Amino acid sequence: MLMLTTEIFIAIISLCITCFALGYAVGSKSNDKK
Repeated sequence: MLMLTTEIFIAIISLCITCFALGYAVGSKSNDKK
């Protein structure tokens, strides 16, 4: 149970980091166009 929870926690953190990275990249491109 603990292992499963840890895997889910890592998966969620990885997803958040990926979304943040993509959002930051898109935001940077938008700012450059301005």
